[in-house]
Amino acid sequence: MLIRILPAAALVLTGLMAQPAFAQATADLAPFAEACSGAAMFLLPDAPEGTDTAPVMAPLCDCVVNGFSGFPQNEVDVLAADLRGESTEESHQAFGDYAALSDKARTVLQSCTADPAVVAAKAAAGIPEAPAQ
Repeated sequence: MLIRILPAAALVLTGLMAQPAFAQATADLAPFAEACSGAAMFLLPDAPEGTDTAPVMAPLCDCVVNGFSGFPQNEVDVLAADLRGESTEESHQAFGDYAALSDKARTVLQSCTADPAVVAAKAAAGIPEAPAQ
């Protein structure tokens, strides 16, 4: 009898281990992408006044949205509010570790501003490179 139970128990355990882990839901990045496209003054502070920034914002925002694709929804929402100018000190405190989120977002943005497509678009638009930080 024990011999029959062991294979059955092994099958049950194997089935339990083979269950896929619940994946984190993918964040809705559309509101962030919209906020990004309208945030040239925030994202391209070195652009001379009157510069057409649209050719730069397209590859920059595509890159940033892609970079944020693994972020949880609450982080994406906070960053979108930042770009829309809706964030407050209180909303940052309510978020929790806003400093860590800001560092994480800055890392993505720095990577994207160094992306060859963004660098080329900035050069074509006459936007100088930002000084190294």
